[in-house]
Amino acid sequence: MSKILYTILITLLLVGACSAAELQEDRLFACGKTFEISPELQPSALMAATAAEFDAKRFDLVYRRFVQLFESTLLTAEKNEPDVSKFIIGITRTKDLEAKYYNVSHNPIRKEEVFFSATGNEILVKCDSIPSHFADMAAVSLMTRWVRGQEILPELKQRSSFVAHQSLAHEALLYSGLPMWPWELWANGKRLGKDDWEPLFKTQLVLMRPTAGVGIDTRNGIAGNLNVSVGIEPLGFVRYQSDKYNAWWGASLLVTSSTSSGTGVGGLLRWNNYVLGMTHHEANLTGEPAGNYVFVGVELYDMFNKKRDDFNEWKQLQQKRVSDLMSQVH
Repeated sequence: MSKILYTILITLLLVGACSAAELQEDRLFACGKTFEISPELQPSALMAATAAEFDAKRFDLVYRRFVQLFESTLLTAEKNEPDVSKFIIGITRTKDLEAKYYNVSHNPIRKEEVFFSATGNEILVKCDSIPSHFADMAAVSLMTRWVRGQEILPELKQRSSFVAHQSLAHEALLYSGLPMWPWELWANGKRLGKDDWEPLFKTQLVLMRPTAGVGIDTRNGIAGNLNVSVGIEPLGFVRYQSDKYNAWWGASLLVTSSTSSGTGVGGLLRWNNYVLGMTHHEANLTGEPAGNYVFVGVELYDMFNKKRDDFNEWKQLQQKRVSDLMSQVH
């Protein structure tokens, strides 16, 4: 093991503020006193004895070696003590516990040190009646805490990176994706995972979404007659193309209504903020034939929240564009 790694080890052990018991180089400070640790269980000795296993990341062998070295310092009578047996079992089940459970916590009210706090298998040591093997137990426990921390460090880094990515994805969805009305936000929120590891959805539900636009009568396209239409997208979806959530395509059912062409039923396609659909309208007047209308839509949410130009101006612009296009075709 390198000197740098050893220095980091000692530094980390010294700053363990959440534990009343602290390793100070090769001694233990607990209950307001300094205790000597058996030579073979001092931090430097433990790391030297397990250097090969540690470097090979065989942490199970490191913990096993810690237990063996601890047992070698015990008298026969001490090995049979319930707390010692419980301690050995606690160290050997390291894979089941987080590093924090190997702190040796201080209870100032009861004046005692606590091993395996909050695990349901605590070991309590009174400061006024400390057993001879307390310092060795504490040293092994605190060293196990540090090694366990090193063992799960890659996993923690991976989780941290993933959570950061997830946070950026959520932010991108809210600020760059298709804006959601409150009820859509509620419905899509129900689809979020219960923990940080579940990826954010790439397909967003469209639900009872208000929409507006102009309807172009396909029977009278040359004149470019446009009717202002308002409607609802009862159900639909958009599919995002990347984690940036700034480009999408989608489709929805569409129900529209206008003063001149009545109610229309159809569907629409969405490409980013461009909306194009087709609706079928039954005749409003007796003897008037039914018709199909091309629907060119606008995002109402953006209008309300980003202060777009007045809708009538937008409609007039679309009227001019359609008329120009029709005149070129014919």
